[in-house]
Amino acid sequence: MPIAGDTTKLPLADGLTPLQKRMAWNVHFLCKNQPGGQQLRQQMGHAQFGARVVYGDCLFYTLSPNEQHSAWVLRLGRYRANDPCIQGDSELHRIMRQCASRKHPSLAKDTATVEFPAYKFRRVMAARDPMAVMDAFGVHIKLRLPRLFGQRSCPNCPRCNARNSKYSCQNRFGSVMRATGGIFGGSPASGAAAEHQGIGTPHVHGEIHVCCVYQYKLLTEIAQLIEDDILSPQSIMNFNEWFHRQDPPDEKLHKELLPQIEADWRNRFADPKHDDMSQVPNYIAQDTSRNMWSDTKMTQNEAYEDGRRFKEQPFHSNLSAKEPEE
Repeated sequence: MPIAGDTTKLPLADGLTPLQKRMAWNVHFLCKNQPGGQQLRQQMGHAQFGARVVYGDCLFYTLSPNEQHSAWVLRLGRYRANDPCIQGDSELHRIMRQCASRKHPSLAKDTATVEFPAYKFRRVMAARDPMAVMDAFGVHIKLRLPRLFGQRSCPNCPRCNARNSKYSCQNRFGSVMRATGGIFGGSPASGAAAEHQGIGTPHVHGEIHVCCVYQYKLLTEIAQLIEDDILSPQSIMNFNEWFHRQDPPDEKLHKELLPQIEADWRNRFADPKHDDMSQVPNYIAQDTSRNMWSDTKMTQNEAYEDGRRFKEQPFHSNLSAKEPEE
């Protein structure tokens, strides 16, 4: 059986000397604690199975951000406008100097047109600054994704939950779930592990634990709830039909567009008509709530009242803090 690049099978390969086999096993052991490696899959399985024991059954997801369609990658680039390496007269250097400014390109799309570098330039800029790709990936996974799931998260997690911390993401019961829930409903916990694809770009495999009857109950208990007319099976089927939707709303239009969509996918959506994917619509990007980024001088009572008012950034005091009076 060919190894085909799978280093997890290397220690088992035929023809290795005892020294080579020992070195292969040492590499295999060390790679279990190196992010992005194939050996990490076993660690991922152990950690996520343990999470299911604690937080109940879950939904599994895979997320692969496209680094060549991301305004975050360009905004988080480490170039500066006066860097000697981008002082040329070519169009690429001109665009790189433009993106080196502090507020360009825009992260939110608030106009009919999208002012964005061409795909061929974005591809080069992402390849020349892999750290920006990793930073943007961290923003998507650690901040934007929890917001979709209806969870509180910050750049300091989980250290933000230390005693006497001013802005803790966990409440006193250890939950990060927002009261209003997320796109799948209430979600007390989620977890993910990063891997790197064939071209080196990161993506994640993760689990989200959704508050539902299947989270902790046994099948016999669920059957009893159905017999007692407490639980409606149709509500579960409706949720799964919506969540796992595979039927397009317009079958005729779907068949007409499918060949072109598949062609665009093979071309990594390089056509300018797909540039809208690089930015977030302005109505989604807007956030009127005050938080640790917008107002660091907010007192505990102000944060508590602010959370009650907007219900978008609810404040939960930690164990050592005194609860505000009603």
